[in-house]
Amino acid sequence: MIGQRRAIYRIGNIVGIPSVVRNRLFSFRVIQIPKCKKLSIFQKFYINQTITPLKQIRYQSTNSETDTATSFTADDLYESRLSSLELFTDKSYLNLETIEGDSDEHVLKLFESIKSYQQSIYDFNKLSPSQNIYIRRSNDLLKKILLDPKTKFDETLLKKLFITQPLFPTLESIIKSYYSKSMNNYIPSKLAFIPFRKLIWDAQFQQALDYVELTNGNKRYIEHRKSNMKRIFTYFGGSIVGLVGFLHAYVSIFHPEIINAGTGGTTYGIYGIYACIVTYIVNCGFLAGLAFSSKGLENGNLMFKQSTMPHEWYLKVDQMKMCSKIVEADSEINGIDGFATRNVVSRVQKMGFEVNEPEQEVMLRQYWYSSGEGFLWVEPDIDPAEVEWWKHLDDIGVKKVWDQDYNKIEEADASEEVEDGDNGTELYLPEDKKE
Repeated sequence: MIGQRRAIYRIGNIVGIPSVVRNRLFSFRVIQIPKCKKLSIFQKFYINQTITPLKQIRYQSTNSETDTATSFTADDLYESRLSSLELFTDKSYLNLETIEGDSDEHVLKLFESIKSYQQSIYDFNKLSPSQNIYIRRSNDLLKKILLDPKTKFDETLLKKLFITQPLFPTLESIIKSYYSKSMNNYIPSKLAFIPFRKLIWDAQFQQALDYVELTNGNKRYIEHRKSNMKRIFTYFGGSIVGLVGFLHAYVSIFHPEIINAGTGGTTYGIYGIYACIVTYIVNCGFLAGLAFSSKGLENGNLMFKQSTMPHEWYLKVDQMKMCSKIVEADSEINGIDGFATRNVVSRVQKMGFEVNEPEQEVMLRQYWYSSGEGFLWVEPDIDPAEVEWWKHLDDIGVKKVWDQDYNKIEEADASEEVEDGDNGTELYLPEDKKE
Protein backbone atom coordinates (compact mmCIF):
# COMPACT_ATOMS: atom_id res chain seq x y z
CA MET A 1 0.00 0.00 0.00
CA ILE A 2 1.29 3.45 -0.98
CA GLY A 3 2.40 5.62 1.87
CA GLN A 4 2.22 2.86 4.40
CA ARG A 5 5.14 2.67 6.78
CA ARG A 6 6.30 -0.33 8.65
CA ALA A 7 8.92 -0.77 11.36
CA ILE A 8 12.05 -2.83 11.07
CA TYR A 9 12.41 -5.37 13.82
CA ARG A 10 14.03 -8.48 12.38
CA ILE A 11 17.69 -9.07 12.94
CA GLY A 12 19.55 -9.76 9.70
CA ASN A 13 16.40 -9.40 7.57
CA ILE A 14 15.95 -5.64 7.21
CA VAL A 15 13.18 -4.56 4.87
CA GLY A 16 14.12 -2.23 2.06
CA ILE A 17 17.92 -2.52 2.47
CA PRO A 18 20.00 -4.34 -0.18
CA SER A 19 21.54 -7.61 0.91
CA VAL A 20 25.12 -6.35 0.45
CA VAL A 21 24.56 -3.38 2.73
CA ARG A 22 22.57 -5.50 5.15
CA ASN A 23 25.35 -8.06 5.50
CA ARG A 24 27.90 -5.27 5.92
CA LEU A 25 26.07 -3.42 8.67
CA PHE A 26 24.59 -6.25 10.70
CA SER A 27 26.09 -9.53 11.81
CA PHE A 28 23.86 -10.28 14.77
CA ARG A 29 22.58 -13.59 16.06
CA VAL A 30 19.26 -14.48 17.64
CA ILE A 31 19.75 -14.55 21.38
CA GLN A 32 17.76 -16.87 23.60
CA ILE A 33 17.72 -15.71 27.19
CA PRO A 34 17.49 -18.68 29.57
CA LYS A 35 14.65 -18.64 32.07
CA CYS A 36 15.11 -18.68 35.81
CA LYS A 37 18.72 -17.64 35.51
CA LYS A 38 20.28 -14.44 36.70
CA LEU A 39 22.41 -12.83 34.01
CA SER A 40 25.82 -11.43 34.78
CA ILE A 41 26.68 -7.82 33.97
CA PHE A 42 28.77 -8.99 31.03
CA GLN A 43 25.87 -11.02 29.58
CA LYS A 44 23.57 -8.05 29.98
CA PHE A 45 26.07 -5.84 28.21
CA TYR A 46 26.38 -8.31 25.32
CA ILE A 47 22.61 -8.40 24.89
CA ASN A 48 22.45 -4.63 25.08
CA GLN A 49 25.19 -4.34 22.45
CA THR A 50 23.22 -6.59 20.12
CA ILE A 51 19.82 -4.99 20.53
CA THR A 52 20.87 -1.33 20.80
CA PRO A 53 21.43 -0.86 17.04
CA LEU A 54 17.82 -1.87 16.40
CA LYS A 55 16.58 0.97 18.60
CA GLN A 56 18.32 3.49 16.38
CA ILE A 57 16.59 2.33 13.18
CA ARG A 58 13.54 4.42 12.56
CA TYR A 59 10.61 3.75 10.26
CA GLN A 60 11.39 3.25 6.63
CA SER A 61 8.88 4.03 3.91
CA THR A 62 7.96 1.54 1.20
CA ASN A 63 6.95 4.41 -1.11
CA SER A 64 10.11 5.97 -2.51
CA GLU A 65 8.10 8.54 -4.49
CA THR A 66 6.42 10.37 -1.66
CA ASP A 67 8.39 9.51 1.46
CA THR A 68 12.05 9.95 2.35
CA ALA A 69 13.74 6.90 3.87
CA THR A 70 15.81 7.31 7.02
CA SER A 71 19.54 6.96 6.20
CA PHE A 72 22.21 5.52 8.47
CA THR A 73 25.80 4.37 7.98
CA ALA A 74 28.16 1.80 9.44
CA ASP A 75 30.07 4.57 11.19
CA ASP A 76 26.94 5.49 13.12
CA LEU A 77 26.58 1.89 14.18
CA TYR A 78 30.24 1.62 15.25
CA GLU A 79 30.03 4.92 17.11
CA SER A 80 26.98 3.78 19.03
CA ARG A 81 28.50 0.45 20.00
CA LEU A 82 31.77 2.08 21.07
CA SER A 83 29.93 4.62 23.21
CA SER A 84 28.02 1.82 24.90
CA LEU A 85 31.26 -0.09 25.42
CA GLU A 86 32.97 2.91 27.00
CA LEU A 87 30.00 3.58 29.25
CA PHE A 88 29.84 -0.02 30.38
CA THR A 89 33.60 -0.16 31.07
CA ASP A 90 33.43 2.96 33.21
CA LYS A 91 30.53 1.65 35.28
CA SER A 92 31.73 -1.92 35.69
CA TYR A 93 35.47 -1.41 36.20
CA LEU A 94 37.15 1.98 35.84
CA ASN A 95 34.92 3.96 38.21
CA LEU A 96 34.96 1.31 40.93
CA GLU A 97 37.34 1.73 43.85
CA THR A 98 37.62 -2.01 44.49
CA ILE A 99 36.65 -5.13 42.60
CA GLU A 100 35.70 -8.60 43.74
CA GLY A 101 37.98 -11.48 42.86
CA ASP A 102 40.98 -11.49 40.60
CA SER A 103 41.45 -8.55 38.26
CA ASP A 104 42.59 -10.85 35.44
CA GLU A 105 39.09 -12.25 35.04
CA HIS A 106 37.50 -8.82 34.76
CA VAL A 107 40.16 -7.56 32.35
CA LEU A 108 39.88 -10.59 30.08
CA LYS A 109 36.10 -10.28 29.86
CA LEU A 110 36.35 -6.61 28.97
CA PHE A 111 39.08 -7.41 26.47
CA GLU A 112 36.88 -10.02 24.79
CA SER A 113 34.18 -7.37 24.32
CA ILE A 114 36.71 -4.97 22.81
CA LYS A 115 38.15 -7.69 20.59
CA SER A 116 34.70 -8.67 19.33
CA TYR A 117 33.99 -5.03 18.51
CA GLN A 118 37.31 -4.64 16.68
CA GLN A 119 36.84 -7.86 14.75
CA SER A 120 33.52 -6.62 13.36
CA ILE A 121 35.37 -3.59 11.99
CA TYR A 122 38.39 -5.55 10.78
CA ASP A 123 36.20 -7.89 8.71
CA PHE A 124 35.37 -4.97 6.43
CA ASN A 125 38.59 -2.93 6.71
CA LYS A 126 41.63 -5.19 6.55
CA LEU A 127 43.90 -2.88 4.57
CA SER A 128 44.72 -0.30 7.24
CA PRO A 129 43.18 -1.24 10.60
CA SER A 130 45.72 0.86 12.49
CA GLN A 131 44.35 3.99 10.81
CA ASN A 132 40.74 3.24 11.67
CA ILE A 133 39.53 5.75 14.25
CA TYR A 134 37.26 3.26 16.02
CA ILE A 135 40.02 0.69 16.45
CA ARG A 136 42.30 3.42 17.78
CA ARG A 137 39.66 4.63 20.23
CA SER A 138 38.96 1.10 21.40
CA ASN A 139 42.70 0.57 21.92
CA ASP A 140 42.80 3.73 24.01
CA LEU A 141 40.02 2.26 26.11
CA LEU A 142 42.04 -0.94 26.48
CA LYS A 143 45.05 1.08 27.64
CA LYS A 144 42.93 2.69 30.36
CA ILE A 145 41.91 -0.75 31.57
CA LEU A 146 45.44 -2.17 31.58
CA LEU A 147 46.99 0.89 33.24
CA ASP A 148 44.29 1.16 35.89
CA PRO A 149 45.69 0.78 39.43
CA LYS A 150 43.31 -2.10 40.09
CA THR A 151 44.80 -4.11 37.20
CA LYS A 152 47.61 -6.48 38.09
CA PHE A 153 49.39 -6.39 34.75
CA ASP A 154 52.15 -9.00 34.96
CA GLU A 155 53.56 -11.72 32.69
CA THR A 156 50.66 -14.03 33.52
CA LEU A 157 48.05 -11.60 32.24
CA LEU A 158 50.27 -10.67 29.30
CA LYS A 159 50.49 -14.32 28.27
CA LYS A 160 46.70 -14.71 28.48
CA LEU A 161 46.26 -11.66 26.25
CA PHE A 162 48.80 -12.98 23.74
CA ILE A 163 47.03 -16.34 23.52
CA THR A 164 43.82 -14.62 22.37
CA GLN A 165 45.65 -13.58 19.14
CA PRO A 166 44.65 -9.90 19.00
CA LEU A 167 45.05 -7.70 15.94
CA PHE A 168 48.47 -6.13 15.51
CA PRO A 169 47.36 -2.56 16.45
CA THR A 170 45.84 -3.98 19.61
CA LEU A 171 48.93 -6.11 20.22
CA GLU A 172 51.09 -3.02 19.94
CA SER A 173 48.90 -1.19 22.46
CA ILE A 174 49.14 -4.12 24.89
CA ILE A 175 52.94 -4.19 24.70
CA LYS A 176 53.30 -0.43 25.15
CA SER A 177 50.92 -0.54 28.10
CA TYR A 178 52.97 -3.34 29.64
CA TYR A 179 56.14 -1.27 29.29
CA SER A 180 54.38 1.76 30.76
CA LYS A 181 53.30 -0.22 33.81
CA SER A 182 56.86 -0.50 35.09
CA MET A 183 60.30 0.61 33.90
CA ASN A 184 61.69 -2.85 34.67
CA ASN A 185 59.20 -4.78 32.55
CA TYR A 186 60.47 -6.69 29.54
CA ILE A 187 59.02 -9.50 27.44
CA PRO A 188 60.88 -12.85 27.64
CA SER A 189 61.83 -14.46 24.37
CA LYS A 190 59.62 -17.53 24.85
CA LEU A 191 56.61 -15.35 25.57
CA ALA A 192 57.37 -13.07 22.62
CA PHE A 193 57.22 -15.98 20.18
CA ILE A 194 53.50 -16.57 20.83
CA PRO A 195 52.16 -13.66 18.72
CA PHE A 196 55.20 -13.83 16.43
CA ARG A 197 54.19 -17.25 15.10
CA LYS A 198 50.72 -15.94 14.26
CA LEU A 199 52.18 -13.02 12.28
CA ILE A 200 54.39 -15.39 10.28
CA TRP A 201 51.41 -17.71 9.75
CA ASP A 202 49.42 -14.83 8.28
CA ALA A 203 52.42 -13.69 6.15
CA GLN A 204 52.40 -10.24 7.78
CA PHE A 205 56.15 -9.76 7.47
CA GLN A 206 56.32 -5.98 7.85
CA GLN A 207 54.20 -6.16 10.99
CA ALA A 208 56.38 -9.05 12.20
CA LEU A 209 59.45 -6.81 11.85
CA ASP A 210 57.65 -4.10 13.81
CA TYR A 211 56.88 -6.70 16.45
CA VAL A 212 60.57 -7.71 16.63
CA GLU A 213 61.49 -4.10 17.35
CA LEU A 214 58.92 -4.08 20.16
CA THR A 215 60.12 -7.29 21.81
CA ASN A 216 63.52 -8.94 21.30
CA GLY A 217 64.89 -5.87 19.54
CA ASN A 218 63.59 -3.44 22.11
CA LYS A 219 66.01 -1.64 24.43
CA ARG A 220 64.19 -3.16 27.42
CA TYR A 221 65.14 -6.66 26.30
CA ILE A 222 68.68 -5.57 25.36
CA GLU A 223 69.12 -4.10 28.84
CA HIS A 224 67.89 -7.37 30.32
CA ARG A 225 70.52 -9.28 28.32
CA LYS A 226 73.17 -6.82 29.48
CA SER A 227 72.18 -7.36 33.09
CA ASN A 228 72.48 -11.11 32.57
CA MET A 229 75.94 -10.61 31.11
CA LYS A 230 77.00 -8.50 34.07
CA ARG A 231 75.60 -11.13 36.41
CA ILE A 232 77.64 -13.81 34.65
CA PHE A 233 80.83 -11.76 34.99
CA THR A 234 80.04 -11.13 38.65
CA TYR A 235 79.55 -14.83 39.34
CA PHE A 236 82.70 -15.66 37.40
CA GLY A 237 84.83 -13.11 39.24
CA GLY A 238 83.34 -14.08 42.58
CA SER A 239 84.12 -17.73 41.92
CA ILE A 240 87.77 -16.91 41.20
CA VAL A 241 88.10 -14.81 44.36
CA GLY A 242 86.37 -17.51 46.39
CA LEU A 243 88.66 -20.22 45.01
CA VAL A 244 91.85 -18.25 45.70
CA GLY A 245 90.57 -17.28 49.15
CA PHE A 246 89.77 -20.89 49.97
CA LEU A 247 93.22 -22.05 48.85
CA HIS A 248 94.95 -19.33 50.84
CA ALA A 249 92.90 -20.07 53.96
CA TYR A 250 93.62 -23.78 53.65
CA VAL A 251 97.37 -23.21 53.26
CA SER A 252 97.46 -20.64 56.07
CA ILE A 253 95.72 -22.97 58.52
CA PHE A 254 97.18 -26.36 57.70
CA HIS A 255 100.51 -25.49 56.04
CA PRO A 256 101.66 -22.05 57.23
CA GLU A 257 105.30 -22.97 56.70
CA ILE A 258 104.76 -22.87 52.93
CA ILE A 259 103.85 -19.19 53.07
CA ASN A 260 106.70 -18.36 55.44
CA ALA A 261 109.23 -20.21 53.31
CA GLY A 262 108.34 -18.16 50.24
CA THR A 263 107.53 -21.24 48.16
CA GLY A 264 106.37 -20.59 44.64
CA GLY A 265 109.46 -19.95 42.61
CA THR A 266 108.86 -16.22 42.29
CA THR A 267 109.70 -13.13 44.30
CA TYR A 268 106.07 -13.05 45.45
CA GLY A 269 106.17 -16.55 46.85
CA ILE A 270 102.86 -18.41 46.88
CA TYR A 271 101.01 -15.39 45.60
CA GLY A 272 102.68 -15.95 42.23
CA ILE A 273 101.03 -19.38 42.13
CA TYR A 274 97.68 -17.72 42.80
CA ALA A 275 98.32 -15.35 39.90
CA CYS A 276 99.00 -18.29 37.57
CA ILE A 277 95.78 -19.98 38.65
CA VAL A 278 93.77 -16.80 38.09
CA THR A 279 95.37 -16.24 34.67
CA TYR A 280 94.57 -19.79 33.58
CA ILE A 281 90.95 -19.55 34.70
CA VAL A 282 90.46 -16.16 33.02
CA ASN A 283 91.85 -17.46 29.73
CA CYS A 284 89.58 -20.49 29.85
CA GLY A 285 86.61 -18.26 30.67
CA PHE A 286 87.41 -15.94 27.78
CA LEU A 287 87.52 -18.82 25.29
CA ALA A 288 84.35 -20.30 26.74
CA GLY A 289 82.64 -16.91 26.43
CA LEU A 290 83.53 -16.72 22.74
CA ALA A 291 82.18 -20.22 22.20
CA PHE A 292 78.89 -19.70 24.03
CA SER A 293 78.31 -16.17 22.75
CA SER A 294 78.22 -17.53 19.21
CA LYS A 295 75.51 -20.03 20.15
CA GLY A 296 72.56 -19.57 17.81
CA LEU A 297 74.51 -17.75 15.10
CA GLU A 298 74.05 -20.59 12.61
CA ASN A 299 70.71 -19.32 11.35
CA GLY A 300 71.40 -19.99 7.67
CA ASN A 301 69.71 -16.90 6.30
CA LEU A 302 71.41 -14.23 8.40
CA MET A 303 74.78 -13.35 9.82
CA PHE A 304 76.10 -10.42 11.81
CA LYS A 305 77.72 -7.55 9.98
CA GLN A 306 81.49 -7.39 9.88
CA SER A 307 83.24 -5.81 12.89
CA THR A 308 80.37 -6.79 15.22
CA MET A 309 81.77 -7.42 18.68
CA PRO A 310 81.16 -10.80 20.36
CA HIS A 311 79.21 -9.28 23.24
CA GLU A 312 76.67 -7.98 20.70
CA TRP A 313 76.22 -11.54 19.46
CA TYR A 314 74.92 -12.43 22.89
CA LEU A 315 72.68 -9.36 23.07
CA LYS A 316 71.05 -9.78 19.64
CA VAL A 317 70.96 -13.52 19.13
CA ASP A 318 67.21 -13.80 19.91
CA GLN A 319 66.45 -10.87 17.63
CA MET A 320 68.46 -12.60 14.93
CA LYS A 321 66.38 -15.78 15.27
CA MET A 322 63.15 -13.87 14.67
CA CYS A 323 64.54 -11.96 11.69
CA SER A 324 65.89 -15.18 10.20
CA LYS A 325 62.45 -16.78 10.26
CA ILE A 326 60.96 -13.69 8.62
CA VAL A 327 63.55 -13.70 5.83
CA GLU A 328 63.07 -17.42 5.25
CA ALA A 329 59.28 -17.16 5.04
CA ASP A 330 59.40 -14.05 2.86
CA SER A 331 61.80 -15.67 0.40
CA GLU A 332 59.50 -18.70 0.12
CA ILE A 333 56.32 -16.69 -0.48
CA ASN A 334 57.28 -13.38 -2.05
CA GLY A 335 60.89 -13.91 -3.10
CA ILE A 336 62.43 -14.82 -6.45
CA ASP A 337 65.17 -17.45 -6.86
CA GLY A 338 65.52 -17.81 -3.10
CA PHE A 339 65.99 -14.07 -2.41
CA ALA A 340 63.79 -12.21 0.06
CA THR A 341 62.07 -8.99 -0.99
CA ARG A 342 63.93 -5.68 -0.85
CA ASN A 343 61.70 -4.16 1.83
CA VAL A 344 62.35 -7.00 4.24
CA VAL A 345 66.09 -7.17 3.51
CA SER A 346 66.57 -3.42 3.96
CA ARG A 347 64.87 -3.44 7.37
CA VAL A 348 66.85 -6.46 8.51
CA GLN A 349 70.10 -4.76 7.48
CA LYS A 350 69.22 -1.71 9.55
CA MET A 351 69.04 -4.01 12.58
CA GLY A 352 72.70 -4.97 12.12
CA PHE A 353 72.38 -8.21 10.12
CA GLU A 354 73.43 -9.32 6.66
CA VAL A 355 71.40 -11.67 4.51
CA ASN A 356 73.27 -14.71 3.23
CA GLU A 357 72.99 -15.38 -0.47
CA PRO A 358 71.34 -18.59 -1.67
CA GLU A 359 73.72 -21.50 -2.21
CA GLN A 360 73.05 -21.70 -5.94
CA GLU A 361 73.93 -18.02 -6.35
CA VAL A 362 77.23 -18.49 -4.54
CA MET A 363 78.08 -21.53 -6.65
CA LEU A 364 77.29 -19.63 -9.85
CA ARG A 365 79.65 -16.80 -8.88
CA GLN A 366 82.39 -19.30 -8.04
CA TYR A 367 81.84 -20.92 -11.41
CA TRP A 368 82.48 -17.67 -13.25
CA TYR A 369 85.46 -16.77 -11.07
CA SER A 370 87.14 -20.13 -11.78
CA SER A 371 86.17 -20.17 -15.48
CA GLY A 372 84.27 -23.38 -14.93
CA GLU A 373 87.20 -25.30 -13.47
CA GLY A 374 86.02 -27.88 -10.99
CA PHE A 375 82.36 -27.58 -12.05
CA LEU A 376 80.22 -29.78 -14.26
CA TRP A 377 76.90 -28.71 -15.75
CA VAL A 378 74.29 -31.42 -15.24
CA GLU A 379 70.54 -31.72 -15.51
CA PRO A 380 68.58 -30.64 -12.42
CA ASP A 381 67.32 -34.19 -11.83
CA ILE A 382 70.76 -35.82 -11.99
CA ASP A 383 72.43 -36.69 -8.73
CA PRO A 384 76.01 -35.33 -8.61
CA ALA A 385 77.05 -38.55 -6.90
CA GLU A 386 75.95 -40.50 -9.98
CA VAL A 387 78.03 -38.22 -12.20
CA GLU A 388 81.10 -38.93 -10.10
CA TRP A 389 80.33 -42.63 -10.23
CA TRP A 390 80.01 -42.60 -14.02
CA LYS A 391 83.32 -40.81 -14.32
CA HIS A 392 84.95 -43.39 -12.07
CA LEU A 393 83.54 -46.25 -14.15
CA ASP A 394 84.84 -44.64 -17.33
CA ASP A 395 88.28 -44.32 -15.80
CA ILE A 396 88.48 -48.00 -14.91
CA GLY A 397 86.95 -49.11 -18.21
CA VAL A 398 83.58 -50.38 -17.00
CA LYS A 399 80.75 -49.85 -19.48
CA LYS A 400 77.51 -48.44 -18.08
CA VAL A 401 75.10 -50.88 -19.70
CA TRP A 402 72.41 -49.86 -17.21
CA ASP A 403 72.48 -46.27 -18.50
CA GLN A 404 69.37 -45.42 -20.57
CA ASP A 405 71.45 -43.26 -22.93
CA TYR A 406 74.26 -45.81 -23.22
CA ASN A 407 73.50 -46.78 -26.81
CA LYS A 408 73.30 -43.16 -27.93
CA ILE A 409 76.60 -42.38 -26.24
CA GLU A 410 78.28 -45.38 -27.85
CA GLU A 411 76.94 -44.44 -31.28
CA ALA A 412 78.16 -40.85 -30.86
CA ASP A 413 81.60 -42.06 -29.80
CA ALA A 414 81.77 -44.45 -32.72
CA SER A 415 80.87 -41.75 -35.23
CA GLU A 416 83.57 -39.47 -33.83
CA GLU A 417 86.16 -42.23 -34.13
CA VAL A 418 85.18 -42.82 -37.77
CA GLU A 419 85.58 -39.15 -38.63
CA ASP A 420 88.98 -38.93 -36.93
CA GLY A 421 90.25 -42.20 -38.39
CA ASP A 422 91.61 -43.05 -41.84
CA ASN A 423 88.24 -43.44 -43.62
CA GLY A 424 87.25 -46.13 -41.23
CA THR A 425 90.04 -48.57 -42.28
CA GLU A 426 91.56 -50.76 -39.63
CA LEU A 427 95.23 -51.54 -39.25
CA TYR A 428 96.16 -55.26 -39.25
CA LEU A 429 99.58 -56.37 -38.12
CA PRO A 430 101.24 -59.52 -39.35
CA GLU A 431 101.48 -62.47 -37.04
CA ASP A 432 105.21 -62.15 -36.71
CA LYS A 433 104.97 -58.47 -35.82
CA LYS A 434 102.50 -59.21 -33.09
CA GLU A 435 104.99 -61.44 -31.41
